Amino acid sequence: MSFRARHVRSTREEPLAREIPEPSSRAYTPRLECIAKASETIRVAKRSVQKYMRQARPPTRSDGQGWRTFLRNHSVGACDFLQTYDIRFRPIFAFVIVDVNTKRVVHIAATRAPTQEWTAQQLRNATAFCTEFPRFIIRDNDAKFGSGFDRVADGVGIRVIRTAIHAPLMYALG
Repeated sequence: MSFRARHVRSTREEPLAREIPEPSSRAYTPRLECIAKASETIRVAKRSVQKYMRQARPPTRSDGQGWRTFLRNHSVGACDFLQTYDIRFRPIFAFVIVDVNTKRVVHIAATRAPTQEWTAQQLRNATAFCTEFPRFIIRDNDAKFGSGFDRVADGVGIRVIRTAIHAPLMYALG
């Protein structure tokens, strides 16, 4: 006999005590099935999951600055090639160097077939007359840059930062 049935009998309500089934009886089986079905269809909002997951995560490390903060705090330039076509549909590559903080074009040059030597020469041309060239320059992993570009940048005192693969937020021009 369950606790509930004993409690009801102690209050002298015998007819009611006979109507309350035992938890192990078959009368509870449909109720349990209904609860099981309801628990399968419970939906949770995405925001609720984010709220509790944020609380469960360990705090982020604050020992260094993020990428956006780095771009804001330092003098950074970015360079890349833009491909366009002439009237005869031949490709033309424009090499562009942009100051990330001011969004100002520092240098632009065009060619039909860019090589590593040509790209390195364009960096020499861009830094030859600039008194305040950025301390860092961001470039992608394109083969057109090559090791000559990195050597010219080192000679001028510019640190080359190569973008990570599959990291669109790291690229400054995009």
